[in-house]
Amino acid sequence: MGVVDGLRLAWDAGYMCIVLEVDNMEVFRLIQGHSPGVRSLNMVSTIKNFLNKDWAVQVQHIPRSANMVVDAMAKLSRTNHVSSFGEANYGCQVYHVIPGEALFLFHNDVSHLLGVE
Repeated sequence: MGVVDGLRLAWDAGYMCIVLEVDNMEVFRLIQGHSPGVRSLNMVSTIKNFLNKDWAVQVQHIPRSANMVVDAMAKLSRTNHVSSFGEANYGCQVYHVIPGEALFLFHNDVSHLLGVE
């Protein structure tokens, strides 16, 4: 669902050129069309419809280990969408500031990129 939500958010915001980073190799292969037997899945069909719109989308696989901040934010978003009845409310969570729970990972990533350990 994260891929669909991200594509929908970018499309609705009017972006014309984006890079879609996917950390799940199976999903990446499905998007690229390397699993011919499952093209009928609704999610894959929805993703393909977004990719065929009038915009440029570059799809890249990125290892989850290189995507820890986004992974933490996605998990945090899911935990923030539980109703008072304990039911999951899956929606799209937009962060304008990195949440404190992911800030440590972000600082580690920046330090690693800058060579400051």
